[in-house]
Amino acid sequence: RLVDRIVVAFVGAAFGIVSALLLGLSGGPVVSGTVTLFDIFGYIGLALSTVLLLRVVVAAIKGDAPADDRP
Repeated sequence: RLVDRIVVAFVGAAFGIVSALLLGLSGGPVVSGTVTLFDIFGYIGLALSTVLLLRVVVAAIKGDAPADDRP
């Protein structure tokens, strides 16, 4: 259970870092006007990173046990 949380936190942090790097890049294929494909992937990655990290935080706060440990 702890290893699962650590893995999810690591994946969430990795998505956040890569997404921030994508948003910092200039250039890339233009989708419409000033929006590039890198911007779209960057914002989607930040949203995914936020969801993953919030799942870890909520699970840590709740301290929920897996289904097989419950009476």
